[in-house]
Amino acid sequence: MLIIDRYILKEVIRPMVLVCLVLVSIFASYCAARYLTDATAGILSARTVLYLVLLKVVIAFEVLLPVTLYLSVLVGLGRLHADSEMIALKACGIPGRRIYADIFIFALVISLLVAGLSLGVRPWAYQLSYLLKSRAKANFQVSRMDPKSFYEFDNHRRLIFADRVNHRLNRLQKVFIRSKTEGGQQIITAQSAIQKINRKGADILVFNDGRLYTLDRDLQLDTVAAFSKYTLALSPPEIPPLEKIKATPTARLWRNRHPVRVAEFQWRLTLPLTTILLALLAIPLSQTSPRQGKYGKIIAAVALYGVFYALSLALKSWVWDQAIPPWPGLWWVPLAMLVCLLVLSRESGFFGVKL
Repeated sequence: MLIIDRYILKEVIRPMVLVCLVLVSIFASYCAARYLTDATAGILSARTVLYLVLLKVVIAFEVLLPVTLYLSVLVGLGRLHADSEMIALKACGIPGRRIYADIFIFALVISLLVAGLSLGVRPWAYQLSYLLKSRAKANFQVSRMDPKSFYEFDNHRRLIFADRVNHRLNRLQKVFIRSKTEGGQQIITAQSAIQKINRKGADILVFNDGRLYTLDRDLQLDTVAAFSKYTLALSPPEIPPLEKIKATPTARLWRNRHPVRVAEFQWRLTLPLTTILLALLAIPLSQTSPRQGKYGKIIAAVALYGVFYALSLALKSWVWDQAIPPWPGLWWVPLAMLVCLLVLSRESGFFGVKL
């Protein structure tokens, strides 16, 4: 690699590291805030929150890396244009095609990393995050409760309250618990309750001296039963079908032609391609005059990326809902990027010739 090639890549890699760190920090803070409520309520432990945030960041890298590369090319080459270094390069016989070739090779390396994240790491990370959340919300611990406070668990299907809590014995005094069912809801009031593990290794709540109220949604089959002992199993929450698709291995998506699976499969395939197209698209967008400054077109470039990303999400949703045919489906986005790239490259004359 010649000195010029290393210099151009250095101008791109330097802001890329900084932008990536900023975006990862913002996204990690956002994810941590989302889980803060469950952590405060005692549903999620601090370790589980940390693992979930790390998994969310890993999943987000498939989107953060393309946008980071896009912004880095804009900033790096924008500085070269603003400082008239790009004019000096052309005067020394360095053609525009050379710049495109350098950025393309670097973008190809990043796209291979995005492909690995999208096709392999993404489903694994989603599957592990669902497993962690299910275990955390199913394994509700009495030891995390505070007295005279309401707690939701089991995917917000159950609400529990205790007047007193013995953390050492995992025992509750004067307990109230409401559970949502398909036909209505179930309410249990008891003098005491203790959390145990049954022979199968599942968590259960054992209530003593209380009443069981079964409330029918149609108000026709309401019942009240007194008991001296009642056992309630704490089952893990179910994962919605659309969420399970994200955790499906890519090889299984390929063999199924259901619209939801097709949309997910196309999303994973288009990300590496759009990574390259975004990087190339940033080259003509970075062309500014010294008066405009190196950030002259940054707002327009960010707005253009927002349009493409919103279009990707909309097309994915439309394919899910069968509002549009599965083919070309999400492939409209890279096609639109390619057309935009050709138009901007021709208008900027970056290649040195008219396309």
